Amino acid sequence: MIIRFRRRTQVQILILILFWGPFLLAPLTQVVKAPSVCKYILDLSCIALLIMMLVAVRKGKKIENGAYKFQSWIALFFLITILNYIVNYQSIFYYAWGVRNNFRGYILFLAAIYFLKEQDINELLNILDKLFYVNAAIMLIQFVMLGYKQDNLGGIFGTESGCNAYVNLFFAL
Repeated sequence: MIIRFRRRTQVQILILILFWGPFLLAPLTQVVKAPSVCKYILDLSCIALLIMMLVAVRKGKKIENGAYKFQSWIALFFLITILNYIVNYQSIFYYAWGVRNNFRGYILFLAAIYFLKEQDINELLNILDKLFYVNAAIMLIQFVMLGYKQDNLGGIFGTESGCNAYVNLFFAL
């Protein structure tokens, strides 16, 4: 059996890092005991992807009309959050941390629209379908046999407190 990998561009590699990152971080930090600073590799990848996307837009790369609606909603959400922080006199550092958490998914989604082909997106969605069943089986084992409950029940996302946020997002997809 021969395993072949397609050649990927730098942008596609960054998108794949952001796609696979949440699935790989829990085993790395909880099982292998890698330093938790590994989690910020995703942030660096996200910043690099955002810069590459902005450069592509400046060079005149166009997207389809349906994506403009999504882009408009993201811009509106961004403006509403800024206004909310200004009106409520919140610290800019809280806002920066919130942007890090909230907009990483939007940047990944927009980058997929800009740079991936329909075949690539369908391939990633098929992988997500298979991972859904794997995650459900692991969560069942964690709940029934290991006794994990509520906030520590994460399946492939680990068992640290708060891991169910990833699970909820994964199930929503």
